[in-house]
Amino acid sequence: MQIIDGSQLSNFKTTAIELGKSKQTDGNPSKTYAVLFVKNVKDRVSRARHILIWEDDEPSVIEILKKYRAKEANKDGRYLVDLKELKKSDDFEEVEDLFRFSGMKTMKYKLRKGLCYLNDVNGKRVLKKQDNTPIIRSEITILVRIDNITEMDGATEINYFDGMDPSTVGERMENTFYKEAYVAATPATPAATEEEADETDEATPF
Repeated sequence: MQIIDGSQLSNFKTTAIELGKSKQTDGNPSKTYAVLFVKNVKDRVSRARHILIWEDDEPSVIEILKKYRAKEANKDGRYLVDLKELKKSDDFEEVEDLFRFSGMKTMKYKLRKGLCYLNDVNGKRVLKKQDNTPIIRSEITILVRIDNITEMDGATEINYFDGMDPSTVGERMENTFYKEAYVAATPATPAATEEEADETDEATPF
């Protein structure tokens, strides 16, 4: 049996972290989240991919990152985390695993509901800048993480890190950013055309 470790496939490093906060909507409480901007170390000119971490999932991590965020928000309404100060602090050991990810891989995922409207973290539809029509997609790009690949007797098995397999990641993305299925145009509903997922933003409306 041959085992290929995920680190032999790819290694991504975190180049920036930003903290944001969703708005309270439809009874859902406001929540803080972190956006990790990661890049493949083998390709310096590659575009950054995004990993989203909610405070519900990692409350202690979010609390540590809050200590090192900028005082003023950027143009996107999020706060840049000072990674240099964080790495020099006693807190770094607690969040060190946020800075390197082995076995990362992008892949396509077909939305279970078919065509869906793209929404932001607050559930609001994202509109095209050109004509203010809603963005709709039936397929998105997701980021998965492979632990290892085993090969034995001609059979190949891909083992993913817990929660980072295509099904789990795709479902999480759809439930967060593609909540609403597309409804065909009517006199009361503007027409929309399907738009290719932007490879630069991992199909996430940050």
